[in-house]
Amino acid sequence: VGPDLDVQAAGGIFVQALPEAREEILEMIEKNIFGMGNLSNALVSYPSLEDMLRVIMQGMEYDIVGEQEIGFRCTCSWERLGNIIGKMSADQLALEPECQGLEVVCEFCRERYQYSLQELETLGKK
Repeated sequence: VGPDLDVQAAGGIFVQALPEAREEILEMIEKNIFGMGNLSNALVSYPSLEDMLRVIMQGMEYDIVGEQEIGFRCTCSWERLGNIIGKMSADQLALEPECQGLEVVCEFCRERYQYSLQELETLGKK
């Protein structure tokens, strides 16, 4: 975080060893990561992630086998939650007699989904 409280860099390093990875290789990777110092400063210092990778893998041969953008994504949907609701019993839903429907809020993305009584009945029949 910079002096004006703006985010200058955010990230992390995730290393996953394959089952037959040699201990000395893992120790070398760990040593190289710790040698970079503070991760926030390293993220600002290196022009690209590939430059940082060269430091992390220093002294070893490696191949980049793929790249994938990561981000905050939720896979919830009206249909997906409907499948879950359709498998619940009336007792599990515990709807009040005067209830006109159901609202479900995804705890991950905070999206709200509405189900009418008719939709709930249809889901229950599936």
